[in-house]
Amino acid sequence: MQALLEHEDLWGCVTGDAMYTADTKKVTKARAKIILLIDPINYIHIQDTTDAKGAWDKLQCAFEDSGLTRRVGLLRTLVTTQLKSCRSVDEYVNTVRVFEFLLFEFMHSG
Repeated sequence: MQALLEHEDLWGCVTGDAMYTADTKKVTKARAKIILLIDPINYIHIQDTTDAKGAWDKLQCAFEDSGLTRRVGLLRTLVTTQLKSCRSVDEYVNTVRVFEFLLFEFMHSG
């Protein structure tokens, strides 16, 4: 999502850059993009926001898990990923490497 907002020159609305937040049209467009990119079930988290930064912050709070549950989930996915459940060896290797990286980052953050 961040990459799309950056591509469309809207990321500044999320970071709170004054040059972007002064442009109400960009702020509205950035919030609309965020809403359109999330699953409808998650709209509840951002329905009361009025700008892109507020929507982003609410989503970040709702989905950022830095506790034991997150560590266990990453480990579970890493050790239970099977080649037969992937379409190719490349997909399998990429999946394992992504979760390995996420787990490494989690263990070495904060």
